[in-house]
Amino acid sequence: MEKFKEIVRQKIGEVSGIFMSEDKKGTEIIMPTEELLKISEDIASAHEEAIELAWGIIANAYGGDWGKASDEWRTAAEKWRDTYL
Repeated sequence: MEKFKEIVRQKIGEVSGIFMSEDKKGTEIIMPTEELLKISEDIASAHEEAIELAWGIIANAYGGDWGKASDEWRTAAEKWRDTYL
């Protein structure tokens, strides 16, 4: 999750123009639509990689022999797989 946040912060920093307004307290961020689309693609890619990594860990539990796992664990793993993959 920290890597994900780091990617988002980096991308926003790369494409945004940040300025302070004299008549307003605070910071405004201006970002072109194309850059927002690119950021969302990068976020989706990072999310997909995280899902694949998580599934790799789950799939290899019990040395990859789910027959050693409880019925409850197998059901939960299958539900996770069916939800996210």
